[in-house]
Amino acid sequence: ITALSDSPKMAGVYYTGSDDGVVAMTKDGGKTWDKTLANRMPGFVKGGFVSRIQASRFDAGTVYITQDAHRSGELETHVWMSKDFGATFTSINNNLKGEVIKAITEDQKNPDVLYLGAETGIFVSLNRGQSWARLTGNNFPTIRTDEITLHPRDNAMLVATHGRGIWILDHLSPIQEYTAAQSGAADAKLFSIDPALQWRQWDDRNDEFWAHQYWVGENPPTDAVINLYFKKALTDVKLKITDATGKAIRELAVPAAKLQPGIQTVCWDQRVEPIANPNAAAAQQGGRGAGGAGGGGGRGAGASVPQPDPGYMPMNPCGGGAGGRGGGGFGGGGGTQGPLVLPGTYNVALVIDGKTVETKSIKIVADPLDKISDLDRKKYYTTAMDLHEMQKQAQAMTQALQSIYTQLSDNRSKIDGDKDAKAAVDAFTKDFDAVRVKFGVPQQVAAQGGFGGGGGRGGGAPADPANVANKVNTVKTNLLAFNDNPSDTTMKGYADVKLALPKAMTEGNAVITKSASLVAALKKAGVEFKAPSAVK
Repeated sequence: ITALSDSPKMAGVYYTGSDDGVVAMTKDGGKTWDKTLANRMPGFVKGGFVSRIQASRFDAGTVYITQDAHRSGELETHVWMSKDFGATFTSINNNLKGEVIKAITEDQKNPDVLYLGAETGIFVSLNRGQSWARLTGNNFPTIRTDEITLHPRDNAMLVATHGRGIWILDHLSPIQEYTAAQSGAADAKLFSIDPALQWRQWDDRNDEFWAHQYWVGENPPTDAVINLYFKKALTDVKLKITDATGKAIRELAVPAAKLQPGIQTVCWDQRVEPIANPNAAAAQQGGRGAGGAGGGGGRGAGASVPQPDPGYMPMNPCGGGAGGRGGGGFGGGGGTQGPLVLPGTYNVALVIDGKTVETKSIKIVADPLDKISDLDRKKYYTTAMDLHEMQKQAQAMTQALQSIYTQLSDNRSKIDGDKDAKAAVDAFTKDFDAVRVKFGVPQQVAAQGGFGGGGGRGGGAPADPANVANKVNTVKTNLLAFNDNPSDTTMKGYADVKLALPKAMTEGNAVITKSASLVAALKKAGVEFKAPSAVK
């Protein structure tokens, strides 16, 4: 016996195939057997090796059988299907010629999709064997494929090739739903989204001892992978992510390079919306970076020598490193990135030209090795989101105060040339100088030194202890870098800025209100001064 399959739909139905061409079937759990099925298969090579049998998971009477007759000197393709428990068979070779078949697998979600493992790779049919096409990948070689197994939880294809190769094709939904995408009326299709693991990367191994040969497969991306299909080139496509209550979490604008016909991949780093304008925050002297751009983050001891490239011609669909550490194009960037969302179910809406075309759910799954309670995880998230909102406020205030500083600095000669304007600005400067330093204003060193006492510092200078906005940024980046157990120092920093920032914001808004009184005085000096609005 070289092939065996039992029906997932009907107990007691078994099929067997042998190395000498006997195909048998029982409906009563093996009490009686019909050994004449090969006689009903058109083109069956007598005495040929039966390579694989697959009883359908969708229909009790359907079975697929393949034969590898190369040992008999026959190198043609042999694939059959029966819909009546083997009473009659139909050849489904169709457009396949000269391909020796080693395995056949029925898709686990779409009964029309079949996969063949052949001497030269993998073939797929979207119409139950009426036609076949080679399933190509940028790094899958033309090699004998002996086994194709589908993972029920991850909806992934696991492939075993001759020569001890093991391959994984993640995210089968574009194959499973491709026919529906092509035949649908819409110009775009959002494929079903597989669960995304919010996994942690931790490197505490003794990496010095790899020896001379080192094999390792690449990790999947830390991002949630979202696949789309476009019938034609489009111009304005967004993905809007909301939580179970409908609250907006993230908006991803699909890059122009991906708005082309065919299957496209967009990646979400599992984080909330980053702070929109990073320029103001960039001038603040922050702490360490907030983990990777992907969903993992985490610490690492680091290797003493560079790690070898993983896998064979590895590719990360989300960009960056092949090992899954790279960003997905929507990372949010450094200290302005948002915190990771809590594990749970979210909704992804495909929006074209402002109109929602389709919505799919996505499940974010916590890393089971990350031993943190749900209560502590929620507490951490609440703290991170609070710091994220504080950072938004601080940045908005920084921009408002920077606007005042820039306008006064750029018009210094006109101000000094008018007695009334100079007096008004001098009176304003004392309060302004006391507040602006708390938000790192000026953000850059002015050409002629600072305005109103004390210029900015160069990038290499130590952080100003008076800069509250910088402290918020530092505490947040430190918290995000260690996303399971923040240190006591980090939490003390959070408590400090939680008290300090509201006070500084009140002082900043008071100065903004006071700046409105400069409009009239500066206008007489020929300066069009625009007072910013108060920051909420």
